Amino acid sequence: MEIEIILWIILWIILCVVIGFLGKNRKIGSAGAFFLSLILSPLIGLIIVLVSNPRKIQNQISPIMTKLINEGDQLFLKQKYKSAIEKYNEALKYSDKAPATHFKLAKAYSMTKNKEESLRHLKQSISDGYKNFDRVQNDKELSYIRDSVEFKDFERNNYKVENNNTNKTSGDDKYDKLEKLNRLFKEGILSEKEFGDEKIKILNED
Repeated sequence: MEIEIILWIILWIILCVVIGFLGKNRKIGSAGAFFLSLILSPLIGLIIVLVSNPRKIQNQISPIMTKLINEGDQLFLKQKYKSAIEKYNEALKYSDKAPATHFKLAKAYSMTKNKEESLRHLKQSISDGYKNFDRVQNDKELSYIRDSVEFKDFERNNYKVENNNTNKTSGDDKYDKLEKLNRLFKEGILSEKEFGDEKIKILNED
């Protein structure tokens, strides 16, 4: 009789351990699932685990990526923007989605007056989920691209990232740019001088 009780206790504890393991990826957690099963019963513990919401698993950032980003930040603070860009681009190899890193690249490229790359990374950061539009509007490092027609058009569209049509010819692309430029001018977003300067730049593109 005593042996049967001991075996039941061992089986009870084993079941509680298994249910605790099942609760690892649930909001209740391993410890919660284990102790509830131990106090109430393994069956009740199992039911609680099954109805408990799954725990959100955060994407783990590679230690190498973190190191590269930190090195890039230090270089950025020292105004060594080109070196910072190299570090940030290297860091991107370790993650498919990195909105904050793309935003850092947008700022670094803006400081080197590389409008195309700055805007590309800014759009990518927003596409990846970057939501701090107050910084987009006010960070001094982005002041260079904020003066561009492309940024103003992007802003006017509420920062919606459009899919690029890779089949477009350079002539089509130039036409689209002129059309957007004309629209911004008519809406009063661009001055006459800005309109004229940007129009010349677009017409002179290869």
